[in-house]
Order: sequence, then structure tokens, then C-alpha cells
Amino acid sequence: MPGYQAPQDTIAARVRDVTVLGRIVADAWRAGALRTPETDAPPELGPDSANFRALMPEVPDSVIWLALTAWTTLYGWVNFEVFGQFNNAIDDRGTAFGHAMGLMGDTMGLAQ
Repeated sequence: MPGYQAPQDTIAARVRDVTVLGRIVADAWRAGALRTPETDAPPELGPDSANFRALMPEVPDSVIWLALTAWTTLYGWVNFEVFGQFNNAIDDRGTAFGHAMGLMGDTMGLAQ
């Protein structure tokens, strides 16, 4: 929302999940457990990549965007579950969720 300023006492809670994600991605990158995407992030996204640099130090921009894609995929699946979007469409949601997260892990180069 343009011009919105979050109350200072809510900011730490608001970034807790992406902070944890950033640590996991940075640790996995340093351990050599992530693949480098074949497609580089567009240079125009450099300033936006910098917004996540403190959370994912030493991680290339292309991997930052891959991690953000995985993060939003996770949130999308959780959102669909919470709001009943899978009702009458997917009966075994536990297996479907596990498979989707495995696909994201494959995309990121993680061994299962």
C-alpha cells in the first residue's frame, strides 16, 4: 500500500520467516547444496536483489530469485490449503504437498 509504514514493533515478526529462509539458503549455498539457475536474474532486478542480500550473503542474484520463487510457492500451497482451494480437487493433500515441495527442492538442486 503506497505510503504505508508498518509499526516498528511489528517489523521483527514480519520478517522472521524470510530471515529463516535467508539463513537456510545462505548455508545451503555455502555448502554447495544449491544449483545455479541457467537463467541469470535480469540486471533490472539488481536493486531488488540487494533488498535480500543481508539475508542471503554471498548468494548470487539468480539463486536469490530461485529461493524467493520457492518461498512464494510454499506460501501459495499453504494459502490454498487454508482457504479450501484444494477441496474436492485433491484428496491426498499431504502427499500432494510433499510432492510439490520435492519439485521445488529438485528445482533448487537439493538432494531428497
